[in-house]
Amino acid sequence: MDIDTGADHSQNFFASKGLVISILAKTTVKSDKDNQGEEWAQQAQNFLICLEMLLFSLAHFYCFPTEEWEPGYRPTHEKKSKFGDNMALGDFLEDIKLVM
Repeated sequence: MDIDTGADHSQNFFASKGLVISILAKTTVKSDKDNQGEEWAQQAQNFLICLEMLLFSLAHFYCFPTEEWEPGYRPTHEKKSKFGDNMALGDFLEDIKLVM
């Protein structure tokens, strides 16, 4: 399998933006006045779904960066941690203190 490591990630962003715009364009078709309320609700729901997809795609880009797939990548080694650090016991105890 050949992985394209030199891809420009802005192309993916603009492609997804184009998809969202085309979906919005299809949902803005005018209809009869009898169905106008239901169709407006459907259009609003479609718009919110597209907006949610855009926000999650941006969040996904920052949560899962592409730097691991770049040539010459070496993972950073963190210092040795204690047993309690893996389970976030310090945060848990702070929360307990806050509640009490």
